[in-house]
Amino acid sequence: MDFKKKPFNLFTLWTESFKLANKTFGALVLLLFLLVVFIAAALTAIVIVATKMVLPGAMTGPFLAGISTATLMLIASYIVYFIFPCTLINMISARANKVGTALPECFWKALLPSFYLLLASIVIGIPTLIVNWVVQSAGSSNLSLLVSAALVFGLYIPAAFTAPAITLRGENPVSAIRYSMDLVFRRYFRTAILLFSIWLSPFIGFVIIAGALIIGIPLFFANSFDITNLTVGW
Repeated sequence: MDFKKKPFNLFTLWTESFKLANKTFGALVLLLFLLVVFIAAALTAIVIVATKMVLPGAMTGPFLAGISTATLMLIASYIVYFIFPCTLINMISARANKVGTALPECFWKALLPSFYLLLASIVIGIPTLIVNWVVQSAGSSNLSLLVSAALVFGLYIPAAFTAPAITLRGENPVSAIRYSMDLVFRRYFRTAILLFSIWLSPFIGFVIIAGALIIGIPLFFANSFDITNLTVGW
């Protein structure tokens, strides 16, 4: 799937994405359920190791428990932040290309790209850490906000398609970042609008649900569905 050859109309892209998500609904629900189960199991294991795995000895037990807990946290974080996104991308791509790829196959195909995604995240994260260290040394809140905005618009938005480039195109970490930046800079403002709309969609959905509840609760307890006729005593 070559993203450069696809039409880039925002409305069409949104509608087609929802259609694709609808086709993938069952597999998405299963993947999210497995993710929730895995997170719950990982947290349980971490708590058990952190509290119960204490061997005899004042230094040895707590030290081994701490190392084991940190190892479990790193493994769980790697699966959640790198393997899971690559599996999701593989699964949605299979549905988009009308290929009946099963979830386990998508998972196994995500193992190597997830490692490349980790390396790409490190490449992207190094300048972020350096800039944050410089800003914290300066101690200016206004400069911190300015630098954060510069990182979002100058680094994170251009690198937004790094994961699909690694997973679907087989790019290495550096070439994936270059591919994403080349893709975004040709359509920067439209891509930024699309990404911000995606980032804000959960908040907008929450506001809509909250507004519906605010209107719906009094109507639920009222005899009439005309909210203008409701009195204080409902």
